[in-house]
Amino acid sequence: MNTVDLLNPTLTLALLQQQPMSLWKLFIPWVLIFGIFYVIAIRPARLKQQELANQINELKKGDKVITTGGIYGEVAGVDGDTLILKIADDTKIRILKSGVAGLDGSDQA
Repeated sequence: MNTVDLLNPTLTLALLQQQPMSLWKLFIPWVLIFGIFYVIAIRPARLKQQELANQINELKKGDKVITTGGIYGEVAGVDGDTLILKIADDTKIRILKSGVAGLDGSDQA
């Protein structure tokens, strides 16, 4: 639209008489975008986090784990919120359960 069109009284009157877009029509795209983002990103991450928390709570002696620091070890004992990991023949360390990144699926530890 150029300035000549704005000087046309008929066009100017038509533009002024247009109904403004209702508020809910403005929010529909945002709601759809958030819904898609939730389904694609947030929900799967939350499910994975819950699954890891359940695995950590069910740890028992003999399970092989990986810590967040990258240490592979075998659970030698569970004491409340801490684990005793056997990382070598005569080497054991105590870590928090929250320091476990996941279970070690390989046979090497």
